[in-house]
Amino acid sequence: MSDESPFPPIDDDDFTGDSPVPIRRSLRSGGRRVDNRPRGSAGRVPPHNLQAEESVLGALLLAPEAMASVSEQGLKSEDFYRPAHQHIYDAIRALFSAGNPADTVTVADKLRRHGLLDEVGGIEGLVDLQNTTPAISSVGHYARIVQDTAMLRRLIHVAGDIAEIAYSEPDDVTKALDEAEARLLVGVAEHRHHHLIKELGCALNQVQVTKGHWIKAAGIQRAHG
Repeated sequence: MSDESPFPPIDDDDFTGDSPVPIRRSLRSGGRRVDNRPRGSAGRVPPHNLQAEESVLGALLLAPEAMASVSEQGLKSEDFYRPAHQHIYDAIRALFSAGNPADTVTVADKLRRHGLLDEVGGIEGLVDLQNTTPAISSVGHYARIVQDTAMLRRLIHVAGDIAEIAYSEPDDVTKALDEAEARLLVGVAEHRHHHLIKELGCALNQVQVTKGHWIKAAGIQRAHG
């Protein structure tokens, strides 16, 4: 790993384990998965894919250098549905950013020092993540699934806020529409904007590569002309 990290330094003070979602006490209970995930409106479970989340984390524990690609992809800890997964991702990212190894031992120690190890199922839970990862090379695809389901949850949350604005029957409808548009922009559009910028960058890079091939081919033709 180079001395220069692609991420801003993360202080231990930043790694507090705080989460907007109620923390699960443990991932394991008598060998069974515990399901106390928050429910959406009308008792429905919000969109999520725990297998994809586990596969991302398992791949990062097996190959921490993959953090560079998922971070460039824009994956954030709040994209994970399960709070325990948020904590594990934060720990791996903090270790990687500091230039330290990120494996089951170091991540477990990081979580233990912040009082979070039991909440993620102990070191056994981290080993389970490694053992259930299908393919390290597919970490980018797993991360995209996690991001997509997180985007849907944000959309549900924002839609609920907008519905509340409408149900309040505001006197100034134009102002209400402006507020609804602003909430949609902040809650969803700016996250989507990140992906569009990345895709545009890839497209521009491909154009430059193709242009280089054309110039090279034209030069060869002139040389043989």
